Amino acid sequence: MALHEITIYQPQGRNWFQEGMDSLGDRIARAAVLKRLARIRSGNFGQVKSLGEGLWEVKLDVGAGYRLHFFKPSETAVMLLWRGSKRSQRADIRTARAYLRRYREDRKFNGDRL
Repeated sequence: MALHEITIYQPQGRNWFQEGMDSLGDRIARAAVLKRLARIRSGNFGQVKSLGEGLWEVKLDVGAGYRLHFFKPSETAVMLLWRGSKRSQRADIRTARAYLRRYREDRKFNGDRL
């Protein structure tokens, strides 16, 4: 399996991922997130769900049903867009979709390939 580079989309320089990890009081859930990211980095995505338009959801069976939302801008790259839980899933998906659109618009404006 190919190694994947994982980057975090940071609108206006805000590191939402680190903020979320810092505020996550559940050490087991925090460890599960880091373990899943390590698996993704190695190419093993595990249980994922397509949300359309290139957006994917990783479900973590721990704590409050945590989710990670990502897309793959290339074969060996993963861009984390947002995180959330089962309870806030609808709003989290809306946020991830908005970030994906924004990322693509920024890339198009800069003349980069998507």
